[in-house]
Parts: sequence; structure tokens; C-alpha cells
Amino acid sequence: DYKGVIVPGRWNYTLFMKAYIDDGCTRLVDSNTPIKLNQQVWMKLITKGLDEDLLVLVTDHCWATDQPSPSAVNKYDLILDGCPADPTAVTKENGKETYNSFAFNMFEFTRGSNEIYLHCKVHLCVKSTNKCEPICPVKRRRRSVRFQHDSPGLISMGWSS
Repeated sequence: DYKGVIVPGRWNYTLFMKAYIDDGCTRLVDSNTPIKLNQQVWMKLITKGLDEDLLVLVTDHCWATDQPSPSAVNKYDLILDGCPADPTAVTKENGKETYNSFAFNMFEFTRGSNEIYLHCKVHLCVKSTNKCEPICPVKRRRRSVRFQHDSPGLISMGWSS
């Protein structure tokens, strides 16, 4: 006898991205919060409406631009293939829960505006596959892609210094 859970391939959920100034993600950044250069900023990606026993959130790629468009010319990668791409970047809970977070040290673009826009591509992964958590080797910052999702989500946010 086989007992299993059939998981449909389409889910309705809400994705939020919030900025914090502490690694516990308790001190929310708002319009009155000063952020200095090289200050560590934590970004938390949170889903609402998902069954946490079945699915997890995987952040594949996060990058910063100096324009609102995710395809802007001035671009800087923070997370690539689920792993830190910037030397100051750190990831937590990626591929383990229906939320995850990452940190980086604040920077500014040398050309363009004084605004920074963050963009992240994410996908959902079925927990029972045990192939959701990115493997990030210490010496090699990027991993080989083990799971490819054909309809990733995109979320963006921005602020000015």
C-alpha cells in the first residue's frame, strides 16, 4: 500500500519582502530609519497562505539596481543560485520554511541615482522531495542547480539614501 499526498502544481499565496536592521528581524526599517553605508541590512521574504507542512520558499536570485526596473543596466548580485554572491551576504532558512531571509552590507552605486531597488526571484518547492535547500560550498560561492522551477515569482522594493 502506498499513501501519499498529491500536491497540485498551482498555489495562491502572498509574498512579502521586509527590511530589518537586526538578524532576528524584529527592528523593521521604515521611512524614518537611517541606514548607513556598510551597515548590515536583513531582508525577510515571507509567504502567507501556504501549507508549511508541504511547501517551502526558495530564494534563487536577489540583486540590486539603481532604477525601479529589475532589468536596469546598473545591477549588483547579492544572492545567486540560492547562495551568497556578495562577500557580505548571508542567507538563513533558504529552502527550509515558508519564509527566509538574507543580509548584506548597505552600499551605493557609483553611477546613477542614490536609490537602491532590490529584486528577488523565488520559487516554491515541495518539502517531501528533500531537494529544496541550496547547497553552498565554502570555496565555491555558487551551487549547481538541482531544482528548476518553470514559473518563478519576482518581488521588488526600493529606498533612497
